[in-house]
Amino acid sequence: MSPKSDLPHCLLIQKYAGNILAYTEGISEEEFDNSNLIYDACVLNFINIGEQVRSLSEGFKELHSDIPYRKIIGLRNIAAHTYEGLESFRLYGAIREDIPRLYDEISVILNSSDFG
Repeated sequence: MSPKSDLPHCLLIQKYAGNILAYTEGISEEEFDNSNLIYDACVLNFINIGEQVRSLSEGFKELHSDIPYRKIIGLRNIAAHTYEGLESFRLYGAIREDIPRLYDEISVILNSSDFG
């Protein structure tokens, strides 16, 4: 596949990661845990990110091997199939640590010559 075929997936990953960041801006872990609305919205966006990551070409994944694709897809699978088994503190940790990094990495890729 050409890099351009991965463009729509990257744009959606950026969008969904941005949604999570926007929904949780200034939110403490306790507030996150107590807000079904924010929690559910974030879980849906985690699932959506995982779906888009699964759709990326193998060539893209090889070229950008620093992104933890298997972990992202694993979280998607847990969120989609074992929703009640999710631990909010782990999601909150991913929101604070992993989502900003993913958002930044995808933004750099989108601004690179890969899609230009």
